[in-house]
Parts: sequence; structure tokens; C-alpha cells
Amino acid sequence: MKNIERKLLFELAKDSRRSDRELGKIIGVSQPTVSRLLKKMQKDYGLSFSVIPDLGKAGFEILAVTFNKREINPAEIIKAHALVEKFSNSIIYASTGIGSNLDANRMIISVHRNYADYMRFVEYLRKEFRGLATVGMYSFIVSLKSDKAMKYVSVQDLFGEAEK
Repeated sequence: MKNIERKLLFELAKDSRRSDRELGKIIGVSQPTVSRLLKKMQKDYGLSFSVIPDLGKAGFEILAVTFNKREINPAEIIKAHALVEKFSNSIIYASTGIGSNLDANRMIISVHRNYADYMRFVEYLRKEFRGLATVGMYSFIVSLKSDKAMKYVSVQDLFGEAEK
């Protein structure tokens, strides 16, 4: 990624609603250059634009991070893709990875309207993946209605200032 693209990405993360003209002024290029860069970045890097709402205010009560360990086999991969599709309105992120203390190699981040909704999700996981060498499943659940959160879901602060 070129430096100018990085600067544009940082500015978009701060506020993607700004016009190409305004973004150009901030990063020191013309509006047509910003428009071309955005088109290129969408193609080359899969750049897309999303809204990140306050999940609690959007009607979700629970955010869950679920870990498990399973052997990789073709049947599981097909079922995992079907699971993500079936729960696309709940699953925010799902991936393989490496866990240390939990000895996990799979992770799902999901949101749920209430505890009953979360339990239906967990029961579905247990039922559907029962025969696919699941070693263990562990979840960490968080109340999205709590006033104890130190920071809410946002990417705005992750990018800080662009590298010079």
C-alpha cells in the first residue's frame, strides 16, 4: 500500500462520510485523485464502507466470543460456511486461529438480542458440529447494555495519524 493510500485509509477510518474534495484537501491531492484512489483501493484491497452502530442501542444485549478446537476436514468446512450464512445476522466475525490457554483453533464473534437467542445459537453449534471432532467449546459473553464498558466497538481510533 502506497503512503498516499495509507493516508486516505486513515482519514476514511476517522470519518468516511467526508467528500472526496474534503479528503483531497486533508491529504494534499485533488478530488479526482481521491476518486481514482478510492476506486483502485476498492478493487485492489477490498475496501468497503460500513456503519458501526452502538450494538446495545440497536437492540442487541449480548456480544459473545466463542472458541473451540476442531480438526480440519472437508465436511466441517462446508458446515462452517453454512453456519456463517445461517447466522449472518448474528455473526460479526469467524475465523481459524491459534489459541494458547484455551487450546482453540476456531473463533466466532457474535451478537444476540437476548440470552435465549444466544443459547439457541450455542445449541445449534453443539448439535451441528457434534460429529466433527469438536474438542471443546468455550464462550465469553458480554452485556451490551452494561455501563461498565471501557470502550465500545469502533475502528475510528485505530488509525490515529497517517505515517508521514
